[in-house]
Amino acid sequence: MSTNYYVRTPQTAPGDEGIHLGKWAGGEFHFRAYPGPAARPAEITWDVVDFDSWSRLLDLGAIETEAGRPVTAAEMVAEVQREPRSWYGAIGRDQFTDSRGNRFSPYEFC
Repeated sequence: MSTNYYVRTPQTAPGDEGIHLGKWAGGEFHFRAYPGPAARPAEITWDVVDFDSWSRLLDLGAIETEAGRPVTAAEMVAEVQREPRSWYGAIGRDQFTDSRGNRFSPYEFC
């Protein structure tokens, strides 16, 4: 089973999921990267390319699962740091890992 996570900012339109944070799948959390201005929503004014820059996203608004279940920032951090990790396939062409071994993808994945 997999779950996508989103943060809904005050600018999030009704019916929109919000800013994609990533997805729990295959025994690990796949972080969403926003590596440059063209790749990110207007609310994100910094490059999101590692855990520290990603964690700043949690302060932008309310965090929810794709099913609409609210998640606190503390719960989200605990979820992404949950063990054990098992790689879900090879790292794709556009994916990368940060210095902590977190897998990032610069696109939304289903």
